[in-house]
Amino acid sequence: MQVKAELKIDKNDRCGSVHPVYSVIEELTRLGEGEAIAVSVNDEDWIRTLKSVADLRGVSVIEAGEERGYWRFILVNRSGKRSS
Repeated sequence: MQVKAELKIDKNDRCGSVHPVYSVIEELTRLGEGEAIAVSVNDEDWIRTLKSVADLRGVSVIEAGEERGYWRFILVNRSGKRSS
């Protein structure tokens, strides 16, 4: 498994011009088989959203622990095709 990108979603940040979910989806569409992205979040609502997006995109979610108030997740494309 190769982590291609790392994203951090902070509940206190404003979304700005790009919503964090779109950033996750964009990174997921770039993944080939066995590739992954790491996402750190500090809000339980974002965890549920992240898991829902992963389920809809057909990628696996690995819970990778907690550090300094952020939960870390690895989203892995195991399908052999792009996660469109």
